[in-house]
Order: sequence, then structure tokens, then C-alpha cells
Amino acid sequence: MVTLGSRVNLSVVLTFRRLRCFGFTFFLFSACGPIHVGSPVAPNDLAPTSGTIVAQGSFQSQGGQTVSGTATVYQIDSAGNYVIRLAGLSVTQESGLQVIAVTKAAQSYPLSLRANSGNQNYSLGLDAPVVWKQINIHSTLKNTDYGEALLSSN
Repeated sequence: MVTLGSRVNLSVVLTFRRLRCFGFTFFLFSACGPIHVGSPVAPNDLAPTSGTIVAQGSFQSQGGQTVSGTATVYQIDSAGNYVIRLAGLSVTQESGLQVIAVTKAAQSYPLSLRANSGNQNYSLGLDAPVVWKQINIHSTLKNTDYGEALLSSN
């Protein structure tokens, strides 16, 4: 959803369904996790109500930056769908920050950080279940990690 004016609303997760009825095609869109670009209000996504916690850890600062908060990985189903939850996140305000989820097999999944603070959920659909190693907050502008959460498996 985009609102004209001084505030732009963006949706983080956008899903749609295509329905056919009487020869017409309809698209139903739904979204979750709205944020307000340029707004001082931090996102406050709710923790997932389904799934199992498979890994979690606390952020440690790196690269002379201050990062705090926790990272929790929820396995939503056996097909490889996950939610990465950052809770109580606080990091330096900068454009181009990424959340990078890393598996024990050294596969990396970069996601754009929505805001520099708050509780944030990120959906990740993979081909199969994986074992998680760490979550990094990475600056693409400075090409350095600002923080790292080493994950413990549950």
C-alpha cells in the first residue's frame, strides 16, 4: 500500500492468490509487517504463532558499531519455510543495511533490514530444511558486519 504525502507505507511480505470465477481472473493480495519510511516509529511485529524455534542467539557488536537485540529462527513447516525474528533490535541508522542469515553449510541469504530498531520478522522459503549458524547485520555501504548473532540450536 502506498499513501501519498509525507509518509509512504511499504509492506514487507506480500502474498497473492489467483482465483478464476466465471471466466474472470481475480488476484487477492495480502500483506503483513507495514513500516513507515522516514517515520521514527519502529516496527513491532508479533512473534510467530506457529512453527518451532530451531535456533536463537544474541547480537554482539562488530566493526566499531553498537548492535543489540536477539535473533530467533522459527521453522514453520518441514518444507523449508522459516521466519527470522529480530527482537529488541537496535543498530546505527544507515541505508543499505542487510540481515544475512547463514547456514552451517555456509549458504547465505541476504535480506534488506526494514528499520534500525524494533521487532521485525523476515520470511524465508527454502527448498529443504537447513541448520542455522548465524545472523549478521551487514553494511553494504561500508562492506562490513556491524553485528553478529551466533545461533544455538534448540
